Amino acid sequence: MRSLYADDVVLIANSKVELQDKIRKWQMTLADAGLRLNLKKTEIMSSIEEPGDVSDIRILCDRRCSRVLKGRVYRTIVRPALLYGSECWPVSKTHERMLNTAEMRMLRWACGFTRCDRVRNEDIRTMMQTVPIQLKLREQRLRWYGHVMRRPSHHPTRRALEMEVPGKRSRGAPKKRWTDAIYKDMKERTLRMRGTNAREKKKKKKKKKKKKKKKKKKKKKKKKKEKKKKNGYYTWDT
Repeated sequence: MRSLYADDVVLIANSKVELQDKIRKWQMTLADAGLRLNLKKTEIMSSIEEPGDVSDIRILCDRRCSRVLKGRVYRTIVRPALLYGSECWPVSKTHERMLNTAEMRMLRWACGFTRCDRVRNEDIRTMMQTVPIQLKLREQRLRWYGHVMRRPSHHPTRRALEMEVPGKRSRGAPKKRWTDAIYKDMKERTLRMRGTNAREKKKKKKKKKKKKKKKKKKKKKKKKKEKKKKNGYYTWDT
């Protein structure tokens, strides 16, 4: 048994009988955990042994396919594989530049253009109906940040986000953190971070202190009023 993605499982077997045996064992394991195998989402695949023509499975480089269809294939198959797990990447400018160049090479290749044709990147994106990969990268990162912040404070993801590692950093410029990338994305979209900024934590502490002081003052005033009611409204100094 090998895991393919975060939520997918693959069972590999050399024969049909062996595969049925593994499926039966997997169903028993799921039943022990109170789960059930969804047969509608289960697929059986076999490796191709007969030699086939490579041109039959090519879509992006097929001139008969429209560029809109190629762009749809790129958006649904190629780009998700390229950005898999990018929600947790502290991407720098060099990484974004590398992703952009890789994407533009694929799009130019799918359109049948080269650098010598002098076609602008914006024109190629409009032909393929795709947005820059940097925007999708930031969108996924902010979406994941929203999922994390909607969790309760005792959840492991929230605790890992707000965790501070003890010790000192090494010499030199500090490495870019994931929270730094989120802060930059928020700043560009004129949004505010919550929960991760040290400044906001200090503000919350100050607000709590002010509330406590106000409560103490109210309690003191109540006690004074109660004493005045018991001893009378007028008090004389002796």
